[in-house]
Amino acid sequence: MASTYYEAFCSVSDLQMVEPNLNSYNIRRAIEGFVQASGIVYRVGGTGYVSVLYRDGQELGSAQSSAGAVDSDSEWHYDEDTDLLTVASALDPATEHFFEAGQDWKTTRNKSINSASSFIREFVNKPIRRLSGDEGTESTGTYQDIIVKCASHLAVATLIKPYDFEKAMRIEGVVYNEETNTGLLNLIKSGEVPLWDETTDRQRSGIIKRIAYNASSTGGIVDVMMGKNAPWVDWDRVKVVISDDGNSGSGANMSSGSENSTIKYSVYVKNDNGLKVEQVVTDEPINGSYQSMAYGAYIRFSVSSTSSGTASKYFTNDEWEIELDGQPIESGSGVKTVQAIRSRY
Repeated sequence: MASTYYEAFCSVSDLQMVEPNLNSYNIRRAIEGFVQASGIVYRVGGTGYVSVLYRDGQELGSAQSSAGAVDSDSEWHYDEDTDLLTVASALDPATEHFFEAGQDWKTTRNKSINSASSFIREFVNKPIRRLSGDEGTESTGTYQDIIVKCASHLAVATLIKPYDFEKAMRIEGVVYNEETNTGLLNLIKSGEVPLWDETTDRQRSGIIKRIAYNASSTGGIVDVMMGKNAPWVDWDRVKVVISDDGNSGSGANMSSGSENSTIKYSVYVKNDNGLKVEQVVTDEPINGSYQSMAYGAYIRFSVSSTSSGTASKYFTNDEWEIELDGQPIESGSGVKTVQAIRSRY
């Protein structure tokens, strides 16, 4: 069954991060001038719209369907046509209770969050997806930090605008600015700030992540170089692993001025059955220069200088992941039209 609603981009707790004193804007107005109608039923006119009624700070619950249905203590009804509030109170509301009109704070906050989320979708006008897999935990329903920040700032601005317009506009200006186009949403829409699933120049250049590492390892992959403008693949996560340190897993140093034939690396790419499963480089000795990886890309391992006194040490099963994206750049300062090249390697 298709979903009938869109998810909110932030939570109530995110609003508190923007404005710690947010609850102080839960403003209610006092209701006075009650006149006894009959028995425990009292009325007061000219109150203005009442969506939620509070007695001595406690919400009284849903209104009755009509003034005639108000006959038990704490029941109430507001008639928009006559602007008349009817209340049932066992004690005199003028002297024994304090009545206030307002809006349900939880409902109001959620409405502002939903409104902010809707505005972001319409303004950005491109997919905004939850973080998933290696980018985050799908079950938490979380979104990219910059999207959460945008939604929470817009929601807070909406809540406080009736009471402090200037402050609300400053908060809103962090996210959206019609005059300067420097708000976060302006930058996301223009492509200057990328969403997590958009192809950027950084992704096309190769993102290096350390996957497994011996506690004593000091060596690593320090750079990825493309043989051409883009990797020869639509997208892949390439596995690079030290297949043999030449010292039975006890680790070995890689220093300039010394030839190496023992510390070796291997590379695995995707195939039709999964990621990091097909070997394309096997037991290649590290030499400290740019060496073949996959898809026309090259990697360079760190090699310590003999003058530094600290060697780059590698251990068998040290592992890195290099994410490559050969799609045309969608976001960032390098946005331009580029032909994507697809190949297995």
